[in-house]
Amino acid sequence: MPTIVITGGPCAGKTSALAALQERFARDDVPAVFVPEAATDCILNGIAPWTCDSMLTFQTHVMALQVKREAEALQEAAVLGPDTLVICDRGICDSHAYLTDGDYRQALSSNDLSEPQALARYDAVFHLESIAVANPTMYTRSNNEARFENAEEAVAADVRTQDAWAGHGNLTVIPCDADFERKVDRLANAIREWIHA
Repeated sequence: MPTIVITGGPCAGKTSALAALQERFARDDVPAVFVPEAATDCILNGIAPWTCDSMLTFQTHVMALQVKREAEALQEAAVLGPDTLVICDRGICDSHAYLTDGDYRQALSSNDLSEPQALARYDAVFHLESIAVANPTMYTRSNNEARFENAEEAVAADVRTQDAWAGHGNLTVIPCDADFERKVDRLANAIREWIHA
């Protein structure tokens, strides 16, 4: 099953974009299974960077949940048919944006993965740029209780996230845009172009 990642910096619109994609793909009869973001669910359930003894411990938990959810999504997609897309809200490699190289390798090893294996899990990656990059005044934490970065930290996280996926052979960056519908259009079009390439 083709598996893609929608990633990006804080306040990039990932969750809203994924909800819009879900509606559009259902309307257009594009079969897809969506994998929710593991890090947000960990934080909302009490496993957070500030409750764990280290960022490494937290990201190891996030990876374990991501691996489990992706396996379940692939099983569900197999039932629906071989052309069913598996669309992940972030992926394993996102953890690298918050860890040193050594800690990232350790977190991967704890989940029986190597760096090449982590990248190879996904056929394509679409990075949504954070609004903080172009317009810090539009950046907000109010619409996501798991978001803890300020605007400056969000820009740095956006750059680190792009760097974390830089080794993937099929990475597309969708620039930030004050017009969110236009940004979603660009994302949907990029995914469709990739599907039909």
